Amino acid sequence: MNISNYYWYFSGALTPKFCDEVIQYANTQKESIARTGGYDKEELTKEDVKNAAEKYFLTNNTRVFVTGKGSEIIDALEGLEYNGKELTIRYFDKFGNETSKPNYSVSDDVSAESIVANYINSIGGRDRLEEVQSIEVTGNANLNMQGQSFVLEFYSLKNNQNQSLATVTAGGMMVQKSVFNKYQGYNEVNGQRIPLTDSELERAIIDSALFSELNYDFSTIELVGTSVVNDEKVYEIKVTDSKTEYYSIESGLKIKEVETTEIEGNQIVVETTVNDYEEIDGVLIPSEINQVTPALPIPGGITIKFSKIKLDVKTSDSDFN
Repeated sequence: MNISNYYWYFSGALTPKFCDEVIQYANTQKESIARTGGYDKEELTKEDVKNAAEKYFLTNNTRVFVTGKGSEIIDALEGLEYNGKELTIRYFDKFGNETSKPNYSVSDDVSAESIVANYINSIGGRDRLEEVQSIEVTGNANLNMQGQSFVLEFYSLKNNQNQSLATVTAGGMMVQKSVFNKYQGYNEVNGQRIPLTDSELERAIIDSALFSELNYDFSTIELVGTSVVNDEKVYEIKVTDSKTEYYSIESGLKIKEVETTEIEGNQIVVETTVNDYEEIDGVLIPSEINQVTPALPIPGGITIKFSKIKLDVKTSDSDFN
């Protein structure tokens, strides 16, 4: 469930009698307690807390609200009992509207392999994808940080020889550059080149593939179940311990990836949502994405629109130096 930036308000959660008793009790307390909002350690005892809880926290008026990823918590909630009586569970959508119990089950004829195969067919088919020699993409994102607006420009070039180049510029100045050339690579920030570590090289090999889904090893990939992304029902697939993908049940297209990466010893989660695809020479390529990551603390993340997408551009080793 997506519960970000939503809340529920209940006008009658506390009875008038309860509120009156709280006010009356507060008026009987010492002036110092009214000022500080607390007791001295020697005055407040565990028995005081217990007595207050028994007086004011009435189980017959208690409501417990649980939020989280439905596919992971529903089974644990079902069958909960209190004093020998099974608790009633009600379900709500992200707007607080009551809804039916979500169904996250997957039919027996659906597997991670069939989902990815359907995705490959949806974006052009295995034969067409294997014909692609290279992909060149240019895009930009409009940012507003601390009252200042500016444009980030993105450029990416990949070929089918495990070579890739990615740059980010702002106002004509290079912000970041990443290069991978078959077996080695580097990141360049502020003019300083930093060679890729062993773990970064492993990831670069995967990321440099034009369509990595063509080479998935399904013996290590897990179909978690179904979920919901932006009100769209999806299949959730755990590709690795650090990467999860979401595929639309209706269209078959991949609409989201969540990946955990390590940057300077810190674990950073990057959520990438595909907002739109564009058909280029018989192949569907993402034309707009949104990325959310703590590394770039922008409300709602950063939306990148790709204005130019080309397939089969000529490349040489010198492009990846």
